[in-house]
Amino acid sequence: MALDNENVEKPELGEEREQVQSSFGGDAILHTSAQTVEETAPVKESILFFISAMGCTLGWTAVLSNLVFYTDTLGIDSFLILNLAVFSPLLPVTVAQAIWDSKLDKQFKSLRSFSFRGNVGYSTTFLCLLLLPWASTSLNLLAITSLLLG
Repeated sequence: MALDNENVEKPELGEEREQVQSSFGGDAILHTSAQTVEETAPVKESILFFISAMGCTLGWTAVLSNLVFYTDTLGIDSFLILNLAVFSPLLPVTVAQAIWDSKLDKQFKSLRSFSFRGNVGYSTTFLCLLLLPWASTSLNLLAITSLLLG
């Protein structure tokens, strides 16, 4: 059986979308033909999310953007050591989050858990970035700082 597309009633341009209020305060567009809702985030939340993402990557960028300098001043071994120090915590942290995240969310509620993780993470990054100029003189100190940033 072939579908006859010529007999299908097509909505007018203005009828295709209907503006509805979103559950989180932004605008949502209801596509009547597909019965899906497309939500747009408010500008304030988008800006805060962008600033948060910049804060998350600031620590790695501070170390990894200076790898050539560290290789010249601390030796060729620093390249591999610093890359391992920055990227090696990713797997254990991801596994730990997969195991305990939902349990901690149930016990302490999501907002408290998220706030705690965010405060600990940003505080650690802030302290490590303050110590980075002094840690840059020794490969051991720099590797430990990079491990904490990872």
